[in-house]
Amino acid sequence: MIPTNCKQALRFDTAWSVVRMSLRIGVMSFCLASCNSAASTYSPAEITSLSEARAQWSALRPERYRITETISCFCGTEVTRPVIVEVNGQAVTRRYADDATAVPSEFSALFRTVDELHAFVAESVARPVASITARYNGITGVPTFISIDEYAQSADDELQITVTDFRIR
Repeated sequence: MIPTNCKQALRFDTAWSVVRMSLRIGVMSFCLASCNSAASTYSPAEITSLSEARAQWSALRPERYRITETISCFCGTEVTRPVIVEVNGQAVTRRYADDATAVPSEFSALFRTVDELHAFVAESVARPVASITARYNGITGVPTFISIDEYAQSADDELQITVTDFRIR
């Protein structure tokens, strides 16, 4: 059907917009499904929406909890050793998981609370980076995996944060 007046043209354009959007969603879903093959280590309960994760976390937001963070980067062992981040109200402690020693103050800000991890993802999305991937627990909203590549053409600038062992204390 070829539109013959403005009203028909608007309906025609709207219909094609819906078709184009449906096709985009279908292609994106296919690509995401292809990327998350059977070899994936992520559970189907995980989500990728920061806003959903923040809403779930806001509903839960325990006064006391702990997580274990592991950072993978081209960094020293002070940064790449797993760290237990414990939150007790406003108090936050950070200690290495392997020997329970405190994380030195110059590195402690790298190991974030759940709210700080959410803010880190939001800040990373707001600035130009080559790629960012974030996954969250579908029930708690706790980030489980964050991967950021600042520059596509640069080596050794990638950063990955894996969060495990979330426990309400």
